[in-house]
Amino acid sequence: MIAKSEDVFYAESSGIDNAIRRNRVCAKIHPIIITLVQLPLLMVAVWLYFRSQVLMSCLLIGAVIWPLDLLDGKFARIFNKQTQAGAFLDPLVDKIRFLVPLTLFFSKTVWLPLIIAFWLIESGLVVCRVFKLLSAKKLKKRAKISAFPVGKVKSWGEMIGLLLIYLFAMTDLTIWLILAYIVLIPSLALACASLFRHIKE
Repeated sequence: MIAKSEDVFYAESSGIDNAIRRNRVCAKIHPIIITLVQLPLLMVAVWLYFRSQVLMSCLLIGAVIWPLDLLDGKFARIFNKQTQAGAFLDPLVDKIRFLVPLTLFFSKTVWLPLIIAFWLIESGLVVCRVFKLLSAKKLKKRAKISAFPVGKVKSWGEMIGLLLIYLFAMTDLTIWLILAYIVLIPSLALACASLFRHIKE
């Protein structure tokens, strides 16, 4: 079997992947750093919201923090830096990024049982991942905690729903809140499906 040349390899990859792969600065950035830097940025978004800078808070979450979440996994795959710590921290930060604004900002806007349900299911997912890590460590094996496609779609739905609620908070147009519920309720169902799949493993 003839090995593919580097040029062919680059040609078969996306342009963004190629740009990241060829950038020496990107190669030195560990994906976990990209994951963890989202937390202080989220704190800034919270501060902005309570300073009545709702638009700036929304832009920080939607235009900075969310793209960073997309980048950490891409960096891990491109530079072969996938670790168990990263596989655990990435979805944990996803949950914090969604649940903290949803609870702190919009607990009086969004139906409270929906928020509680998200907290219970997302907490269950975290517990499942912790249990897998501890069990694997006890057996001296590598834990299988990779994300399911359902979970990725769920995370996208949660973020889109959160941004729609931001739009409602800024415009007071009910249509944005209705659209948020249309997105968030299926996302909750997908979270339940992801939890059941983790339990079955």
